[in-house]
Amino acid sequence: MKKWFKRSVAGLLIMLAGSFGTLSVLILNPGWAYAHQTQIGQCRVFHQESLPAGFEDRLLDALAIIRQSPLYEQDYLIKLCLEDGASYPDLVRKFVGSPRGVSYGNVALIFREFHVAENYSLLNGKQWNFTELLAHELTHCLQANKFGIPMLRKPTWKIEGYAEYVARRAVHTSNLRQNYQKWLAAKSAGLTQWDMVFLEGEMGVGIDYFHYMLGVQFYLEVKEIPYIELMEKDELGKNWQEELADWYELEAEI
Repeated sequence: MKKWFKRSVAGLLIMLAGSFGTLSVLILNPGWAYAHQTQIGQCRVFHQESLPAGFEDRLLDALAIIRQSPLYEQDYLIKLCLEDGASYPDLVRKFVGSPRGVSYGNVALIFREFHVAENYSLLNGKQWNFTELLAHELTHCLQANKFGIPMLRKPTWKIEGYAEYVARRAVHTSNLRQNYQKWLAAKSAGLTQWDMVFLEGEMGVGIDYFHYMLGVQFYLEVKEIPYIELMEKDELGKNWQEELADWYELEAEI
């Protein structure tokens, strides 16, 4: 009986491992599900329908943004998938739900609904800057390339905060103190998680991700700690919220 049980469990584990392996191959190699592939810069774009007018320009703008990151490698191929009628997004959605986008390894997937000409994507009735969304997801691919699987054990604020910092740095991160004030005001107003903080006439950013971004900016610009060091040293940032708040209070007294 024990031998039968052990063989049955072993067989089940082998079957599950095989299924997981097959699923991983399918997810990391999306070409099977798409009718078209178009190379734009270092991105191979997988799409079912013709690319929307202006899409190439939006993507090139996003690539220009992520080139400012020290994680950027010119020869690193990123697979960018669109939700435009292929079955692939439905497969991924079973595991991640319906966010604006998601990245895993060197694959980034942008979910509907996005409006290229107007430069926004729509989620839960809220508009998000489309170019910055692309840059955010592409930055996750850079992180995966640099840090690999150990990245999954890192705090969310270090991962998502950096992607926001890179994506929005050119326009929205110039004044850390003013942005922290905006975050405090948003918290006082009762905003939570995906409620949005609006920046200089632009489309907004979710309040939690905005806070993560400020934490990363604080370490990179105020404490002058390189991002790679911030990621590799787990002791850095354990009390980031308190440190950021203390810095803000000191700045207010000056």
